This record gives sequence, C-alpha cells and structure tokens, in this order.
Amino acid sequence: MKYQRSEFIELSREALAKGDTIRMRVTGGSMYPFIRGDEVVHVLRAGPSEIRYADIVFTADASGMSVVHRVLRIGVENNKTLFLTKGDALPEADGYFAGEDILGKVVRVEKWNFVMNIDRGIFRSLNICYTVLMPLSRWFYILLLMPFGFTRSLLRRYHGSDGR
Repeated sequence: MKYQRSEFIELSREALAKGDTIRMRVTGGSMYPFIRGDEVVHVLRAGPSEIRYADIVFTADASGMSVVHRVLRIGVENNKTLFLTKGDALPEADGYFAGEDILGKVVRVEKWNFVMNIDRGIFRSLNICYTVLMPLSRWFYILLLMPFGFTRSLLRRYHGSDGR
C-alpha cells in the first residue's frame, strides 16, 4: 500500500519521533486481504529491537514511496538489523530494509467498524499464523475464489497470463 511522496514521509517521521500515533487511510491492494484499500491503520514509532516477525511496518522504499508491508525475516549484517518485507498479495518480497529506514509499526487496523489491535493478544497470534501460511495463500485464494470467476485476474497477477 503506497502513499504520497517525500513530504508525507518527512511529516510522518517527525510525528512518530515526537511519540505521536499516525492514523492513515491506506490505498492499493498489496496487503489484501489482511488490510484492504480504504481501511485505516494506526502506526507507532518502533525501533529495530521492537519489531518482530510478522509485524506490519511502515517504511519508505528506494523510490521514495511509503509502504505498509509485513516483516518476513529479520537478520543482522555488519551490526545492522535488516528486515525483509513483503505485501501479502504480492508474489515477490520487497527486499531488505535497514532498521533506521523503518518509520514505524502498524499496531491497529480499523475494519468493519471494529478496531483490531494486531500487535497483541489473539490478533497477534492470527497475524503470525497468517504469515506462516502466506506461501500457501495464493493457492487458497485461487481455490476459494474459483467459483466466483475471479481466477483469471489472479492468474494474470501471479503468472502474467490467464492460464490459456
């Protein structure tokens, strides 16, 4: 889910550094179905030691676009903590981000007139389960959505063709 350019990133960085929470409406479908376009997320500042496997982080990619994606792997190289992120609906990972490039961590998602605290309790457990099962998710979506005629668009998204 991508956002505005550098001004938004800098304003977000300043607000998070002061300890404020950022509440923003996401766009795009890269985190579908966990976070859908037009849902609202709450982001808190989080240092590298506070980010864990399966957390959803808010960062800026190499092109300067801000991104909300899930942490799949955490590693250390040259005494720097690195985070591999990926959008749930995307076939490929984004690559590794250094800890200082991560602006914050998504702690709540507003959906269906309900606020989910995804960083603790049952929703944290569901978040981890979802991440573990993510490699199987595209096949699950294809099988689940096949009766509704959505498989062609999914096949185009993942394979670049409609299966013919």
